[in-house]
Amino acid sequence: MQVNFFIIVVIVFGLILVVAEHFTRKKHEKNLAYAQSRGWRYHKQHPTLARVAVQVVGGGRRSNSFRMVFEGQSAGRPFLAGTARWTESSGSGKNRSSETHYRRVVLRPIELNVRDVRMVKERFFNNLFNRDIKAEWEVFNEQWKVTAPDERFVHALLSPTMQEWLMRHSDLNLCLDSGWLAFYTNGQLAAEEVDSIVARSDGFLAQIPRFLWQDYGYPGGRR
Repeated sequence: MQVNFFIIVVIVFGLILVVAEHFTRKKHEKNLAYAQSRGWRYHKQHPTLARVAVQVVGGGRRSNSFRMVFEGQSAGRPFLAGTARWTESSGSGKNRSSETHYRRVVLRPIELNVRDVRMVKERFFNNLFNRDIKAEWEVFNEQWKVTAPDERFVHALLSPTMQEWLMRHSDLNLCLDSGWLAFYTNGQLAAEEVDSIVARSDGFLAQIPRFLWQDYGYPGGRR
């Protein structure tokens, strides 16, 4: 009986893998067709940007990947849109467990030499010690948690028009770090979501004051 049960388990597990592989292949085919219809490129995996994609969303270092990635141009600037994935483990021995995390991510290369400027939706548990950077508009502070090593940059970035723009788009988190702008949120990216998030990243970039590009730009105008 035990042998028969083991065989059944193996067969069921094998069928699950076959079905999962079938749906993944169909998803890649659909994504490729969508990308081609828009004049974009499509990558099943983008290993060279896996570390960047996971880092900018605040993820861990284990089992990083950046997958189902659409690559194109918008407003004269490249974008890469896909799903960042990583695994986090806790406990040890028999109590050890793992959890896989997914984030929808749009990456834009930018010419700003700043690090770890992060704007996330304000929640009670992510601001217990009230250490984020505050703007003059209290309603904005209630909606957004803003952190960065360079407060001068943040205060210059958060002009009244930028704050108003962010208040209209508070369903996404964003990060500026080491030449990248990332817009991200929980879950796995669908092809139909790319245009909306890319358009909003264009809107954010258009709000950045010109003098910040000059004061914080990379030497030689690196992108």
